[in-house]
Amino acid sequence: MQVSAQTSLTIVGTAHQPTSHLNADSIYKLLLKIKPDVILQELDTALMDSRGNYKGRAINNTGNEFLASAKYRQVNNKVIFRRFDIIDRSFYYDRHNTFAMEAKVDKSVDSAWKYMPKTDMQMISVLTAANNTLKIMDDPDIYTINSKAYSNFAAFHQDWMYNKWLEVIARTPALRQYYDFWKEDGDFWVRRNNAMVNNIADYIKTFKGKSIVVLTGSMHKYLLTGGLTPLQDKLDFKLKDLP
Repeated sequence: MQVSAQTSLTIVGTAHQPTSHLNADSIYKLLLKIKPDVILQELDTALMDSRGNYKGRAINNTGNEFLASAKYRQVNNKVIFRRFDIIDRSFYYDRHNTFAMEAKVDKSVDSAWKYMPKTDMQMISVLTAANNTLKIMDDPDIYTINSKAYSNFAAFHQDWMYNKWLEVIARTPALRQYYDFWKEDGDFWVRRNNAMVNNIADYIKTFKGKSIVVLTGSMHKYLLTGGLTPLQDKLDFKLKDLP
């Protein structure tokens, strides 16, 4: 009697663009070790169709995950590509002008900082220090960026950015105009990551007995790991560390 293989899932946090210590080759070497049957990429409906074909801006993308996946497909032409990001992510960011607005809020906070109460100044200083630390840590190798320490720091950073800053914005007259945007931005971050977890869970059900790799931006890994870990028994899969 043949025993079916257990489904395995490896979440690989990455940098989307190459750095001096992490590039497409770093990810490719990991893929060769893991030997996935399925690679899930951080793409939405505007960039990949339901059959795993790139479209739109993704067709000629030269980011780390794209190049590594394409190179791995040359040695395993049966590998399956699928997207796992929230539906219409790109449309949401374009419609809300998200990244320009985030930069505008950052600049406004810098301008209002000296007029804040001491406690709020301290909260802003903590996040500024966290941002500076991220910049210092912005060029880690593939194993450092997937370490528990990095995930813990990412969780701390995102909590302060979306929750602590929101408290400061609510209390600061010069910043209150940004309250609705910042709250929605934070809510979308949570909603997006929850959708990622749900989509990955659906693929685990679909590709039973397969080796699945999730390629995701490093700031998402702690949330994906936290959301999927409790589902291992229910969905009969094993969440694996990097080899």
